[in-house]
Amino acid sequence: MFLDDVGLHSLTLFQLCSYSAAVSAALLFYDYSITVADEIELIWFAPWGAGKGLFLLNRYLSFIDTPLWLYRDLGTRHSLSVCGTLDNITGWTLIIGVLIAEGE
Repeated sequence: MFLDDVGLHSLTLFQLCSYSAAVSAALLFYDYSITVADEIELIWFAPWGAGKGLFLLNRYLSFIDTPLWLYRDLGTRHSLSVCGTLDNITGWTLIIGVLIAEGE
């Protein structure tokens, strides 16, 4: 059975999105690995304040939502309830992260 052009195009786009998600996760971990020493020195031992709290939320929310995005997008045979839950969690962490980063 051959795929029609629309089906093949959809599969190609899905594969491209999957690769993009994997690359973004790799970049996230790479960025963390090259900046964690400065973060420990400058942030971890600094007194608590709004700036430190916002920095840490912004920095570490991505370590929650990125694996969930990958699991949602690359996983197979998720039930509708699992997909809905993953969509809600990743959606809200994305919104919170944007609000923290943009400050509006």
